[in-house]
Amino acid sequence: MPKPDIERRHHAELRMAGDDDGRMLVGYAAVFDTPTEIGGFFREQIATGAFTTAIVEDDIRALFDHDSALVLGRNRAGTLRLSEDDKGLRVEIDVPDTSIGNDLLISMRRGDINQMSFGFRALKETWDEDQNPPLRTLEKVELFDVSVVTYPAYPEAGVSVRAQEHADEIKSKRKTTNAAVIATRMRLKQRLLERGSTSVSEKRGAALGAHLNAIIDSKVTDSQTKQDVVDDMASAARISDSTVNQILSGAIVCPPLDRLSGFAQALKVSLKSITDAAKDDGCEYDENNSACACGVAIR
Repeated sequence: MPKPDIERRHHAELRMAGDDDGRMLVGYAAVFDTPTEIGGFFREQIATGAFTTAIVEDDIRALFDHDSALVLGRNRAGTLRLSEDDKGLRVEIDVPDTSIGNDLLISMRRGDINQMSFGFRALKETWDEDQNPPLRTLEKVELFDVSVVTYPAYPEAGVSVRAQEHADEIKSKRKTTNAAVIATRMRLKQRLLERGSTSVSEKRGAALGAHLNAIIDSKVTDSQTKQDVVDDMASAARISDSTVNQILSGAIVCPPLDRLSGFAQALKVSLKSITDAAKDDGCEYDENNSACACGVAIR
């Protein structure tokens, strides 16, 4: 019976060790720190050390095509050996003298089969939501099996429901935030037009303020008010709440980069997303300079 939330990934590196008479297979079931596209939902990488606990504590089988009836080895029997090195999860399998084992060796010698896959469940993971698509990093996994496979499974077929739902949630949140940014910018620009303002400073301040306000609105929950978010921004940027509110209203134009960096930290977004929003309206920030390079005075 399939285990809940089991996911599968593949890596194309498996070979016979020694000469053609040998019965040991050697390869890598996974490689570290190599982002891979997962079915169009997200990208994923495996952190160094993600298998450290699993290869010591888990009861792991080597299978053919993930079929539990076609066992090639087992770590607790010593016929499957797993280790981590700088590259990834190294696998050694002593192929049994069985019909499936002998047929597999013939196929390996012919070059018909040379790929591996592994079945796992994520125990600890992190998500970088600023990347598009979002980047998932597997920090610690429970390992069920490593398998020699004829056809590696398509990535989308081996994604857990939980991981797919998380990626969808990030994408939905990003779309909602982008729509809110556009709507808020339009409202503020309309106010400027109604006031008859043509000030470059006001337009730039309004655009940046609109972008930040939209992000703040997306962070408000039942347990976190807008004022709570503003307080966090003020603390991270080392300025007063009043100064934050002036920036949000457009009264302060082109804040120094270190203040925007504090905002990015508090809002858990990339600094580039904030400076890009300002750039859309002609404001330029240089990472080697703490002030905006557009020439508008900071006030």
